[in-house]
Amino acid sequence: MLRKLSNISLSTILFLCCFLDGWGQNLVPNPSFENITSCPPYFGEFNVVDWISPNTASPDLFHSCSSGNAGVPQNEFGWQYPRTGSAYVGGHTSDFGGNDAREYIQCQLISPMIVGEDYEVSFYVSRTDSSQKACDNIGAYFSVNAISSSNVFYFNVIPQVVSTPNNPIENDTGWVQIIDTITAGFNHQYLTIGVFSNDANTNWIPVIGGWEDEAHYYYDDVSVKKITSNSMNENQSINITIYPNPSNGIINISSDKNVTEYSIYSSIGKLVSSESVINADNKQFQISLPNSSFGIYFIDLKINNNTIRKKIIIHP
Repeated sequence: MLRKLSNISLSTILFLCCFLDGWGQNLVPNPSFENITSCPPYFGEFNVVDWISPNTASPDLFHSCSSGNAGVPQNEFGWQYPRTGSAYVGGHTSDFGGNDAREYIQCQLISPMIVGEDYEVSFYVSRTDSSQKACDNIGAYFSVNAISSSNVFYFNVIPQVVSTPNNPIENDTGWVQIIDTITAGFNHQYLTIGVFSNDANTNWIPVIGGWEDEAHYYYDDVSVKKITSNSMNENQSINITIYPNPSNGIINISSDKNVTEYSIYSSIGKLVSSESVINADNKQFQISLPNSSFGIYFIDLKINNNTIRKKIIIHP
C-alpha cells in the first residue's frame, strides 16, 4: 500500500484535496453558531461571530455556557437541545403588534455564489414552546449586497428558499429541515434568514401550550453548498438551464433535448400557463410572464416521456 501511494504525485494529491473541498464546502461561516464573542447572560443578546441582526430587532443566542434565560436546553422560550454542538439562535417571526415586526439573522458567505452554478441550501428550525402560533414562509434570502433597516419592520423581498407554503411549522420537540436547490442568478454574497412576508400574507395557526401571543423559532445548522457545475438536474440524463432565476418575468430555457410542452404553476398548485413549444429549435426558447405576481412558481417541462419540474422565482 505504501508503495502504491508513493507513485501518486504530490500535485495530484493536492488537486484532489482542493477539488473535494471546493465541491462540498459549506459557504456559511459559523453555521451552527458555536463561535461567540461572549456568553449570553440573558436572551436578546446576539454575540455570534460572523452573524448580525440586519434590522433594529434583537434575535437571541442560546448557548450551554449560559446559566440564565439564554441557556441550552432550558431558556426563556422553552426547552430544546441543539441539533449539533452547544448553541443555536432564535427570532420572532411576528409580535402581532400591527407593524409586521420581524427578527432576522444575516451573514456574509465565505465566498460569493457563482452565476449559473447550483447550490443546496439547508437550515433547521424548531418552534419554541412559548409560541401560541406557528407560521409558514420561513425562508432564506440571498443578495449581492447586505440588506439592512433602521427599524423592525419586515423586509419586503422574495426569498429564494422558503418553507412549504400553507404548511406552518408546528414542531416544537424536534428540528425541521428547510432545504432546496437553487441556481445562482447573481454573485450573491449575503444570506438573511427569517420571514419575508407581512402578517396578512403569512399563514398563522394557533398551537396549544404556548404562553406568548407571538411566533418564535430556533435556528441551527445553516448550509450552502455548491452541488453541480451547471443546471439543476433532477434527471441526470437531461441537462436543463433556466435563467435568469430569479427573473422579472422573462425566462430563458436551455435544454440538451427537445421540450415539447411546458406548464407553470403557482406555489399553491394553481395552473398559470400551459403551452406547446413550437419553435424551429425547441431546445432554446423564452417564456414571458410579465403580468404574474411576484413569488415562487414551478415549471413542468415535458421532454419525451419525462416531465421535469423546476422552481422559478419572479421578483421586482
